[in-house]
Amino acid sequence: MAAGLPLLQPYKNTAADFVHGANFAVAGSTALPSRVLESKKIFNPVTTSSLDIQLDWMSSHFDSTCVDHRDCTEKLHHALFMVGEIGGNDYNYAIF
Repeated sequence: MAAGLPLLQPYKNTAADFVHGANFAVAGSTALPSRVLESKKIFNPVTTSSLDIQLDWMSSHFDSTCVDHRDCTEKLHHALFMVGEIGGNDYNYAIF
């Protein structure tokens, strides 16, 4: 890649090597949980893995790769967190 950063393996890929990090993103996901959107008659035809689920995956990943809080602090001290636009699909599914 142009910046010299590798593509990250999807977190749900059980055979992945997360030596460079993990990708928790889900195409078509929403910021709000499905149950909240569905209560407003907004349905996601793509996935039920909204932002809260993806954050739970990230937390589980930290739990499984860090020995303790100090270990996590050391590992994440120089980490790069990339967060893209969030919430656009909530509007898209409501409008279209």
